[in-house]
Amino acid sequence: ILRTNFRNTVQVHELAERYRASGGAYDPESVPEAFREGPVPELFRAAGRDALAELLVQRVKLFIDALGYEPQNIGILAPFKDDLAFLAGRLEPLGLSMETISEPGFSFGSEGALRGSTLHSAKGLDFPVTLVFLDKPPYFGAGYDEEAVERMGANLLYVALTRAMDHLNVFMVDSAESPALKRLAGAFG
Repeated sequence: ILRTNFRNTVQVHELAERYRASGGAYDPESVPEAFREGPVPELFRAAGRDALAELLVQRVKLFIDALGYEPQNIGILAPFKDDLAFLAGRLEPLGLSMETISEPGFSFGSEGALRGSTLHSAKGLDFPVTLVFLDKPPYFGAGYDEEAVERMGANLLYVALTRAMDHLNVFMVDSAESPALKRLAGAFG
C-alpha cells in the first residue's frame, strides 16, 4: 500500500479522497498522505457543451498567459476522442494546439502543444495543470448493469482527478445526471 502521495498536492488529494469516500467501496486503511501544498481545485459549471468549452479555453489562457505555464504542461482529459477534437477546435483560433497522447507518433518530449487524453487512457499520466472536461459521463458499451457502470465511471473520474500535480480544474454541465458526476460535484462542497 502506498503511504505517501508524491504526485498530488494536499488539496487535490483531499478532493479525490472526498470523492472516493462518497462511494460505497471506500477503504480508509488504504489512504496515502500528501505533503505538498497547492491551490484549491476548482469546479466550473455551465448549461451546455459550448459554454463549458469556453470556460475551459479561458482557463487555458489564464494558465499560459498569466501564470506562465508551457502548453505541454497542461493536460486536458475528456470522456471521448471526439470531445478532445472539439476542444482542439476551440483552442485553434487562439493559436494553441493539442496533441492527443493516443495519436501515432505522439512524444512526451515534444513541446508547444497541450496534451489531450480520454479518461480511459489517463492512468499513469500526470500534469502540472489538469483540466477535466465532463460534458457527459464516460461510456462503457452495452452489457453492463447500472451498478457496474456507476462503479467503473467513479473509478475513471477518481483517476482523472489524481492526474493533477498542482492545479485541478473540473468542467461539468449543470444537467449532469450520472450518479458519479453528481457525487463529484458534491465532493467540491
